[in-house]
Amino acid sequence: ETRRSFRDRSLRAVDTILARHGPHDNVIAVTHGGFIKAYLQAAGLDDPLGPRSYDADNCSITYVHFPPLDAHDGGNDPWIGCLRGFNETRHLQDDTALQVANVDVEL
Repeated sequence: ETRRSFRDRSLRAVDTILARHGPHDNVIAVTHGGFIKAYLQAAGLDDPLGPRSYDADNCSITYVHFPPLDAHDGGNDPWIGCLRGFNETRHLQDDTALQVANVDVEL
């Protein structure tokens, strides 16, 4: 499978998840780092032809907030979200509760 076809398949999966859930649903998707990297690259975090400047560690947590589908204007893709936390690994290091960063990054 090429990177492009994998990215397209990943984005279709995000579209499917968004279509199946309401605007106030919380959804947990368990996946691998390749999926997370493909999504972030498609959302514009890095140049698809260049090297990646990030990595998603095993068992890390990435949190993306998606606005309700009707909040998107006609020019945006429904899978574009707001990255609220990336590669969170504190839960693996000690017993402290996971706190997702309150930093918004437009994707």
